[in-house]
Amino acid sequence: MKPFPTWDENSDMLLVRTDFSDDAVWRSVLSRMQGPTPEDEFTAEYLIVDDPAYAGLAKEQIYGLTDPERGELFVVDKTTITDPEHPVWIVSVSDENERIDFRCLPEEAIGIENNLSMANMDLEEFHESADSDGVFRGFKD
Repeated sequence: MKPFPTWDENSDMLLVRTDFSDDAVWRSVLSRMQGPTPEDEFTAEYLIVDDPAYAGLAKEQIYGLTDPERGELFVVDKTTITDPEHPVWIVSVSDENERIDFRCLPEEAIGIENNLSMANMDLEEFHESADSDGVFRGFKD
């Protein structure tokens, strides 16, 4: 299987689709992840990998196909498609990190992508603020 696109300083955050069971849900999740958000009008940019060759990838396979320089990537998997909240999976692939992973609501991916791209926040800050079920639903006041 071919690796995902490599990283360079001009690269967008990688978004990999690994479930192809419902195109309508995929399009909805993608729209919600890209924005703009109603309250802030922020948008997010992704390098989208939408190839059925990657259907059903497990975490270890994702690590093996991703350039560690990328740091993190978003994955739309079976849970994203089938769970009513459609939580997107975020996977840290950097050798520097502890390879954490968690989920976020599609709308929250915009803020995560923006903050990581600007190096304004670390992935750990979002991970630590995830709810007890492992889903980041935004920062609590």
